[in-house]
Amino acid sequence: EDYKKALEDLIHESEYYYNVYVLGLWGTIDVRGRIYKRFVNELNPNGNLFEYTMKPEYPVILCCDFNVDPMKWALIQNINGIDYVFDELVKGDTDTELMCIALREKYGVLPFVVYGDASGTYRQASSQRTDYQIIKEYFPNCDLNNNISNPPVIDRFNAMNWRLCNKEGKRRLFIDPKCKNVIYDLERARFKEGKREEDKSLELYDKNPIDALIHISSAIGYYITKEYSLRGKPTIYTNIS
Repeated sequence: EDYKKALEDLIHESEYYYNVYVLGLWGTIDVRGRIYKRFVNELNPNGNLFEYTMKPEYPVILCCDFNVDPMKWALIQNINGIDYVFDELVKGDTDTELMCIALREKYGVLPFVVYGDASGTYRQASSQRTDYQIIKEYFPNCDLNNNISNPPVIDRFNAMNWRLCNKEGKRRLFIDPKCKNVIYDLERARFKEGKREEDKSLELYDKNPIDALIHISSAIGYYITKEYSLRGKPTIYTNIS
């Protein structure tokens, strides 16, 4: 009964999740235009922008995408169930080791909680180490939550939109205005016409890395989907005598 109630309560949270997990209407999604339709680029109670300063007493979540040109990582803290994207690390024509060096120079050897692309578990021909092994070398106290395989893109899109603004109008994902790449991505990432997938032609590789869409929203999406997607959730514990 607890599990049933948890599912039925989704009608107040997300029409998509209600359709999928209660009604069994798999894969329904609006594929027109913008992917992240729930994102509002405003610094007020009705928007997803929030000026946030990192709190050293709370864990820092590191979200990674491993495209090399550009490579984009996002830093998040979760405070009372609300996620705040407070910083981003963006470098063109780089690699994971250089990103780790830049991150350590800025924040020291923090015990990051790391989420990211499943490609980071693969050894490259030019290296005997995976991306996650490199991160662990630079941040030995980090907690790796890497994916064995990436989640379905539909789950990622909808988990992100759900956190940006649910059916009740509650926003649980905020971005600091200085995170220009995150904002740029959330405003401009689009579906491929007639498809339920990202328009990969927007992954521009040129001298201005901010123009390359998809990467940083994907990085955040790996974390959001792993922690908030309802595939296999919620787990309900009851007293067992």
